Amino acid sequence: MMSMGILGSFLVGWLIDRVGLEVCTAMTLLCGQLQMLLIIFGCQSETMMILSFAAYTTFRAFLYPVFIGSLTSRLGFKYFGILLGLGFALSGLAQLFFPILVRWFEGDCHLLLDMDEEVGSSSHCDHGRWQRSEVLQFFILGMMNVVPLLDHRDAVARTIKIQQLLSSNSPKPTYGSNRAPHYDDA
Repeated sequence: MMSMGILGSFLVGWLIDRVGLEVCTAMTLLCGQLQMLLIIFGCQSETMMILSFAAYTTFRAFLYPVFIGSLTSRLGFKYFGILLGLGFALSGLAQLFFPILVRWFEGDCHLLLDMDEEVGSSSHCDHGRWQRSEVLQFFILGMMNVVPLLDHRDAVARTIKIQQLLSSNSPKPTYGSNRAPHYDDA
């Protein structure tokens, strides 16, 4: 279930070709936001936590193909290997800070687990700041959704500009011609 199997990558690739990279980027971010909402509002329900995990696996299934697609869409294939390696290296460096974040967010109730007492009813332990983390992640993913919106706007503007250039009355070079057209050649 973690990667939706091999079919998950094919499905995401098909969706990128079918509906576009911008839509799939937004879908990726929305899956991440859905997971955060399910955790925030359903953390006491086993069913909601299972749904949260399903949203997370969908997010992960989209993440890698969308990252690769965005990288090539923005920067092309020149130096693709170096850029891909740099992206994952930066991800690895960012993960070095995770233990610091976890220590700040975690509480100590898990250390005081007693067989006779429910952790949730213990008033003498710190339940941590996990909900703050999830709310922060929700808003960060939401702000990141501006990127596919701006990308879509740029793609539409680029298409309009290309259509205008193709429909204009300026002379167009013919295939195999040795000289560039002059504007006085009409």
